[in-house]
Amino acid sequence: MSLFSRHSRKSSALKKSESKSEDFEYNARDLASLRRKRTIAIKRLNKALEIGQLAKSDPSQRDLFLSYHHDIKNIAAAFEDAHFSILEILDDSADADACLQEQFDDTYYKIESIYCSLIRSEDAKQSKSVSSSLNVRLPKITLPSFSGNIKQLPEYFDTFNALIHNSSSITETEKFHYLVSSLSGDALSVVKAFPLTHEHYTSAYQALCARYKNKRDLAFTCWRDILNIEFNCKDAKEFRKSLDTFDENLSILKTINLPFQDWDSITWGLFLCAR
Repeated sequence: MSLFSRHSRKSSALKKSESKSEDFEYNARDLASLRRKRTIAIKRLNKALEIGQLAKSDPSQRDLFLSYHHDIKNIAAAFEDAHFSILEILDDSADADACLQEQFDDTYYKIESIYCSLIRSEDAKQSKSVSSSLNVRLPKITLPSFSGNIKQLPEYFDTFNALIHNSSSITETEKFHYLVSSLSGDALSVVKAFPLTHEHYTSAYQALCARYKNKRDLAFTCWRDILNIEFNCKDAKEFRKSLDTFDENLSILKTINLPFQDWDSITWGLFLCAR
């Protein structure tokens, strides 16, 4: 073997040795950094478990635990990224580092279990609260009666529709009975023409609406009553009564969606001129 050949082989072996030494130093630095990152993730997860254990008996810790829980997926991702990189460098699945994955998983799922338990408990409390509020016995609301006085119509239909007509928990037959029981006089005569059965309720209701829900008739009646008011300035009681009658009729006019909302001054002017 020539001197040159021996020298070349020595040089090649030396380079390989230097390369391995550099790789070892590089891996050693990486390994230390990765283990620090993994340790930080483990400590953060253990802290979340600690707060979760407290939150089970101490409501004041609940919000803090929920904040920790919100971040545990990021903690798990950081752990796995560092942990699997360590295993690749060590290239030894039997190493003690490999056991940390199981310990980390146990802690992670304990936290999830605590979270689910707290959420179920909170849902149960809310459900109980809602149930209790529904069981509160409210004062009975009496249906207004309607005899055919057109000025009573807005109040009557607003209440009847809200309590009876629009209710999904009342049958058509029941609605018909409520309708009949709340009517008298001419208004009752309108619905009495229909048999008291569920299939005729809608027809009876519509007939009542067609007979009385006429905005022009209601407006005419209110205007007539306004113009017929007589003020007695010498009698305070009568004067107050006349003002109340005026306000009542004007309020009704405003509820039927006719453009009376800006007519207050005009109404007063017409009224005073008529005096």
